[in-house]
Amino acid sequence: MRAGWAADTQADIAELVQYAKLRGIRLVPEIDLPSHSAGLCAGLKGAGISCAPCGKYGGQQILMDDRSVHVVQEVLREVSSLFPDALFSIGGDETGSAAPCTLASAKRFEQRMIHFVQQELHKTVLVWEEALFESGAAAGNRAVVVDTWQADSWQQAARAGHKVIMSRESALYLDYPSHNASGMWLDLFRGAENSSPTEKAMLLGASMWSDRYVPRGPAQCLYQSPQRDADFANSTSSTIWPHASIAAGSFWNFDVARMRAGSAEFAELLRREAARLAARGVAVCPCSTPARNGCWQSEFCGRAWCG
Repeated sequence: MRAGWAADTQADIAELVQYAKLRGIRLVPEIDLPSHSAGLCAGLKGAGISCAPCGKYGGQQILMDDRSVHVVQEVLREVSSLFPDALFSIGGDETGSAAPCTLASAKRFEQRMIHFVQQELHKTVLVWEEALFESGAAAGNRAVVVDTWQADSWQQAARAGHKVIMSRESALYLDYPSHNASGMWLDLFRGAENSSPTEKAMLLGASMWSDRYVPRGPAQCLYQSPQRDADFANSTSSTIWPHASIAAGSFWNFDVARMRAGSAEFAELLRREAARLAARGVAVCPCSTPARNGCWQSEFCGRAWCG
């Protein structure tokens, strides 16, 4: 597959899954439902799917009717067969309730999909926190894993009996230039002093979302030709590393007494991590500092990817 290009065939996806597996990476598919569904709505209109611009921010949302449910379930069945991972995300984030959509219909839709993935596809369902806290579709179904993005949501989900992934928007979104390495060195359990060891054990890990890494805007030239594949790979990798290693350290080894984010020791740690990754062939951002991300989608150490 060429970097930045969509998978055109099932063989392409199989190749990508195998490529990731050989590098210790799990590929977890997400079909975001019922909102964030403009692609599904446009591509499957002829199959009978019904949608309306009633998502939380006016985007397309799938409506709750038998034909739409059937079409979406067949999509989930096909996608599930292509990704062997035990997790399968049905999204559930930013669901709207503007007419003709209602929160009640969104809940019923999500519950149908959760049941289908669990009982028919035999996968563990992953949802965004809205499916637990807003629609309530995941409430009471402790087998559902919840991906949380607000600061303390993971604790609430854990107390409700769910395993949790923590994707804190205020610090861990990789492609926000303001989210630097210092901000990623944080106590994930802050404010959770009263959490029991059982609740803390429900936290599976931290997820660093790439909310703004998209094939448009100032880096769109990277998606136009396979001749830019190497640049695309470097753009992606240097957005992630080395500061994602600091986020991983927060999960596994945070100790504010041992390492302060603004200290000289912290800066040296970041430098050592960058050097260690580079020595292993990882494309890192060499000009990142604790307080500044020198690289992101649009540029590399001050040099724009697209002139």
